[in-house]
Amino acid sequence: MVTVLIIDDESHIRKVIGGILKKSGYDVIEAKNGIEGLNKLNEADIVITDIHMPEMDGMEFLEQVRNRMESNIPVIILTAYSTTEIAIKAVKLGAFDYIKKPFEKDELLGSVEKAAATVKVEEKNYFDSAKDSYIPIMEGKEGSRILSRVKKIAHLNVNILLTGETGTGKSLLASYIHSVSNRANKPLIKVNCSAIPPNLIESELFGHKKGAFTGAYETKLGKFQLANGGTIFLDEIGEIPLELQAKLLNVIQEREVQMIGAEENDKVDIRIICATNRDINKSILNGEFRKDLYYRISTIHLHLPPLRERLDELEVIIDYLIKRIEKKYGINGTVLDKDSLKVLSNYGWPGNIRELQNVLERFVLLGELTLSNTEKTEEYNLDAIQTEAIKKALKVSGNNIKKAAELLGISRRTLYNRIKELDIEIN
Repeated sequence: MVTVLIIDDESHIRKVIGGILKKSGYDVIEAKNGIEGLNKLNEADIVITDIHMPEMDGMEFLEQVRNRMESNIPVIILTAYSTTEIAIKAVKLGAFDYIKKPFEKDELLGSVEKAAATVKVEEKNYFDSAKDSYIPIMEGKEGSRILSRVKKIAHLNVNILLTGETGTGKSLLASYIHSVSNRANKPLIKVNCSAIPPNLIESELFGHKKGAFTGAYETKLGKFQLANGGTIFLDEIGEIPLELQAKLLNVIQEREVQMIGAEENDKVDIRIICATNRDINKSILNGEFRKDLYYRISTIHLHLPPLRERLDELEVIIDYLIKRIEKKYGINGTVLDKDSLKVLSNYGWPGNIRELQNVLERFVLLGELTLSNTEKTEEYNLDAIQTEAIKKALKVSGNNIKKAAELLGISRRTLYNRIKELDIEIN
């Protein structure tokens, strides 16, 4: 039986939705906010979440779900403020569908039924759990060495530093470590430190009280509080401003967080995994990174080698990525011939696994095998790939939106919004 997780801070809304779903044969579990929802995620096959909730809203919940390795659980967004901007943002974050309040019973059930059909397909997928999904790309000499070390320390609450070039799979390894630890049923909160403006990073990490500064209209928990009980992954930690590193060091040492504008500290029980593509030793010598912070975050140091040094594993990695991409788009039967495999094996892969995934994604969707001829990796435009896939589906379906959406494995509303967002003309 399919289990639906309903996340809404209003109990009567949860009761109404739950009643409708139970009468239609679904199991129902509830959560009153995004944090509680993350803790119950492993019990659910489908999620329905409101947008506006305290502590963690629906958008942030959706973002955290998509950060979890291999987490393709359908998430249906429920909102009383249905605007184009909200729809576009939800779709970009990977929402399966969105429904406007007040909703019609048939609309709700129709969306859940489509999501349930997706779940039934995914039950037969190549990978059955996050614990197994990382192993296939770590079967070579270097990969086996790293996995061996991970298995020894995954259950221990030690700080881990992951280093390696951009695109070597540091974020994926962080997800794997969390998935095989005793914190697997608790939140995994990922933070890209390089993507947060310097003037906002303290608030993002540690939170703030209402009125703490101009624009602080409500109290907001930081990423450390959201990760309580689970794991926080600080990606690109080398980008954190030097003046903030002292406060981060204190948080890591004491496992206490002081929100901006607060007098008291909040205790947090977390595992800390950090990553960087920088030469940290060079950053320390240049005065850009604190040596004492480096010692704190690198109790265990795992270095991920570039793809060009793991060519003995290339075929296994390609097989893993193709199946992962097929799962994402609902496509089956992609075949990579020996000549194409030879071409891929002779390439230098300056962008590592991330570049390989981009190349394979284009191959799975369009049948084109395109490599960069420059020293700098070509940045593939995901919007362009999706545009081509949508155009192809529309052509095959004779411009029938319903049939095209079924071919792409998404809802009609999602397809319609992507057509508008990408400015695709329907002839």
